[in-house]
Amino acid sequence: MALNMFIIEHTKMKSGDNERYVSVTQNYALQLAFEMFGILVERCNDLMLSFIPALESTNSSSQSIFHDDDLPNLLSAVKVWCDWLLGNNDTWYPVLCDEPFNELAKLATHLEKLKPLIAPILQQCLSEDKYTCLPANDQADYEMIKLDEDAVLCGFAPWSLGLNWNLYRRYARRHFASNLLQDARRLDAINFCIDYLEGLEPPVLKWSPPDNAHISLVTNVASVNDRVNAKLTHMLSREQDILDESYSDDENSDNKKIIIESSSQDSLSIDRSSKIGQLKIRKEELERRRREAEETRKLQQEILSEHVSVTLEVSPKYIVPDTNCFVDFLPEISRLASSSNFQIRVPLVVLKELDGLAKGARPDKYSSPEYAAMVAENARQALSFLKDRPINTRCVTSKGSVVSSLGVTTEDSDYDSEKNNDDLILDACINLAMHREDIRGNMRVVSRDLVLLTDDRNLKLKAHTTDIPVNKLSDFIHWAYSA
Repeated sequence: MALNMFIIEHTKMKSGDNERYVSVTQNYALQLAFEMFGILVERCNDLMLSFIPALESTNSSSQSIFHDDDLPNLLSAVKVWCDWLLGNNDTWYPVLCDEPFNELAKLATHLEKLKPLIAPILQQCLSEDKYTCLPANDQADYEMIKLDEDAVLCGFAPWSLGLNWNLYRRYARRHFASNLLQDARRLDAINFCIDYLEGLEPPVLKWSPPDNAHISLVTNVASVNDRVNAKLTHMLSREQDILDESYSDDENSDNKKIIIESSSQDSLSIDRSSKIGQLKIRKEELERRRREAEETRKLQQEILSEHVSVTLEVSPKYIVPDTNCFVDFLPEISRLASSSNFQIRVPLVVLKELDGLAKGARPDKYSSPEYAAMVAENARQALSFLKDRPINTRCVTSKGSVVSSLGVTTEDSDYDSEKNNDDLILDACINLAMHREDIRGNMRVVSRDLVLLTDDRNLKLKAHTTDIPVNKLSDFIHWAYSA
């Protein structure tokens, strides 16, 4: 996979148009690389069909998710190529091959089953920012999670181009099993790339609730392109027919003129009849071309209708922060609440989560007792802030109804009990937000007056599928108060 990255990088066009055009050699290199990637992912899917995580087996002391090295070795190569995809979408997007992404969608569905296993492991890991905030004595208890494939490719520019090291690096306590950490970190990196592919516009992959699986959208795009190409071919053939008919008509009119001029004795009568004949032929030709032009325009409109893009028009009136926003960015939320520009709406499930965190629920999910205590204290401060009833701040149910009292933190009993907290937050946004939709040319425009603030990848993905605007709180603050 590294060799493919190198070839793709060094076959780029050397002119200033290399961002707009792809060389023939690079096109071949991309096709070969994606075909190899598809074979790797296909083999992973074959092994996943009979895969049972080691952590779920009778051997509870297992120090790895996998029983052998077959899947980890294959997933290492898949992970490396996923890293490359993140930073080179200007090279491989739009997609040339559909089959690799069909297989990647199947792998993403398999990995959904492993997310509950790796989530507790990842929760005990620290990001680069949180690690650097620790005191020096506490930092000594941690070490960076190092993957074997990362060590091999260290310093290799085509691979590391798309990696944000502040987000990429993870730290864990030294006593933690290294193999288990590597397995979880590798799967997390692949899942991150899958989320990225589903967030592209237009997306490459998509979570399909009816299928309860990830699906590839590349095939659909390819079929649309085939229809468009067929219609364009039809248009070109029609234009060629018009030209052929025009040449034929011109030749016939010239022959008629010669015959008339040679056979007639009355030059005045002959000239009159010749000019009338030419005018009639010219009139018919113009009418035929007008009809063909109208048909061409209809075909063009039909082609454009195949490509309908979605645009979100956001005029934020309501702001919905998730639980982590209150825990990590309470001063920023207080600033938004005091502003007359926005209305803060807090779902009841967020209030319930804050109450549980304030009581110190599940301290084992955090990397250290000190960090758990900090989260509990921040949650208590957030609850105190909400109980003071700040201006422009109200609690809402998942059905979008405003709650007058903060003493109620549970939903109605008739509500869907199978939904998790993210679903309840998203339902509150959907029921609260204004939804107006219209078609402008080949563009579907959706107007919203609400923004969901979260850093959670899964919640972001669900929000995108329902046309709910979503952003990080820090980015929203920068947008709202920038000059």
